[in-house]
Amino acid sequence: MQAEIDIDAPESLEQVRLQEPSKSSASIDGQWPDTLTSPLCNSPTRRPYYHATRSQTFNSMSNSSVGIAPGNANLSDHSQSFRSSCLGPSVNGGLSPLLVAARNGDLLMLDTLLRLPGTDILRRDPLYGQTALHFGILNGHIEIVRALIRPDIVCSILDIADKQRNTALHYAAAQSHVLTQMLVEAGAMVNVVNASNQTPLGVHISAIPQDDSSLTEQLLLYGADPNAFFAKSRVLHVAINRGMIQIASRLVHHGARMDLKDETKRRAFDKLDEASLKVILENIKYPPVWIPSKARKSCMHCSKNFGIIGSHRHHCRFCGRLVCSSCSNHQISTKLFLFQHNKPRGLMISEKVPPLPTAKRKQRVCSVCYTILQRRKPRVQ
Repeated sequence: MQAEIDIDAPESLEQVRLQEPSKSSASIDGQWPDTLTSPLCNSPTRRPYYHATRSQTFNSMSNSSVGIAPGNANLSDHSQSFRSSCLGPSVNGGLSPLLVAARNGDLLMLDTLLRLPGTDILRRDPLYGQTALHFGILNGHIEIVRALIRPDIVCSILDIADKQRNTALHYAAAQSHVLTQMLVEAGAMVNVVNASNQTPLGVHISAIPQDDSSLTEQLLLYGADPNAFFAKSRVLHVAINRGMIQIASRLVHHGARMDLKDETKRRAFDKLDEASLKVILENIKYPPVWIPSKARKSCMHCSKNFGIIGSHRHHCRFCGRLVCSSCSNHQISTKLFLFQHNKPRGLMISEKVPPLPTAKRKQRVCSVCYTILQRRKPRVQ
């Protein structure tokens, strides 16, 4: 049987504010829904631990072996009871006092517990296997999270995963720039995958409501893999499928490969209209991986079948697409490519490094890339 919380009818948020105006930590949002439709587990995730006030926290402890009356500010006489409760019996539906304090945003209680010898910082809730750091993130308690990622604590708790293998960063990336920044600066692993084969970057891209690339850029700068899987697809495909062109552009800027297929065997090139394609290709900073010559029977730009007169296969040296003679009758100096790296990112061992364009002569490019590169000429000169 799953553990349930035995809490009286929760007080309203307004009552909580009136009773405890200065003792709860800062919170990102004033109220949370009862369920979160989250990409983390591909199903609604029930949050059973919300809206308990500080008085309820003390009441829960007073009913346990701790024996502290509500409102008692002198905790020194009860330190031994606290030590035993952190290692022994659970309270409040299977939650330890530390988990209860993290859930409620009770910074004073959490800080007191962290100072007590024997406090089990890694204690998890019995239902979802989440730590105090998970609770702080899910409830948006900034000060609770800050207390839990102190240098003397952070290494032990930062990357612990719950029962669905979600770390705290998975949840932070789905909802908060501030919390994400705090975790990555503390050293959180940015490429860890959950049970659904999703990294925090993929979770963020699948959850964000609008095409805002700022948090994507933040994760990429801290080492997130732009070619990471998302289930059986890739994070670039998730962005393109959702119409997130600015996010897709930042992924490509950091080395996302447009030749990689999704679970339906489609490439990123196959999903974009010409306007969106131009926006994304403008951000290329890595040499492309060429589309295999036998992978297409027709031009990837005009769809004309290869083999007839004037429709020989050619690779665009800037984007790697396979196009016909008519769609690649432009040549341009490689000085305008502005590649910042000498090979593609994310090459597998079995893949060959495509030849780099030489700077001694102009290179063949497709008509779309020619339009993009032509605009760069004034800036280069």
